[in-house]
Amino acid sequence: MSLGTYGANKILDHVTGRAAWTMPTVHVSLHNGDPGLTGASEHSYLGYGRQTPATGWNAASTGVPATNDGDITFAEVPAGGITVTHVGIWDASSGGNFIFGFSIPTRNFPAGTTPKILDEAIEIIALDNFSDYLKPLIVNHMLGISEYSAPAAVYLAVIDDLGTEFTGGGYARSETAFDPAAVRRFYGWKHSHIRRLGYASRGLER
Repeated sequence: MSLGTYGANKILDHVTGRAAWTMPTVHVSLHNGDPGLTGASEHSYLGYGRQTPATGWNAASTGVPATNDGDITFAEVPAGGITVTHVGIWDASSGGNFIFGFSIPTRNFPAGTTPKILDEAIEIIALDNFSDYLKPLIVNHMLGISEYSAPAAVYLAVIDDLGTEFTGGGYARSETAFDPAAVRRFYGWKHSHIRRLGYASRGLER
């Protein structure tokens, strides 16, 4: 999965307490090419529009991904058919900001068919870039499931290779203020770890 520039910056600024991100209401898009960082290659066939799951989203929890609750059904395909290679998540039904996207097995939809993402076919889970505490909070906030309030302050700690925080000798965590994420280019996550935030399975049916 690839986070868009907007989504990556919002997440990083939110979890570091730099700037709160208002929980979005998200919409799903279809793409005929890699959406990249900005949501490129979105379909625009006659009648097409971004859609939401029939019932919303099932919340993530520790070790459990968030999933779409109910099918996500798009408009009937017109003459000429379409090809779908990627799916995107936005904060608006049109326009708005691209949050993230992911590839799916390429599907060709002939005229008269109705693209549909089946119930629980999308699975979003945060991996090892974040603590077990943060993983479901970030995913649920990003998908508009439940709000995670930005921390009032963030403290840096010293952790050893076994994940144990240092103690003794007058040690204390240090309150730290961060620069805006956009200034620091995702703090080195742009082309590696941040793309692993989640994935999709099973894909589209017709």
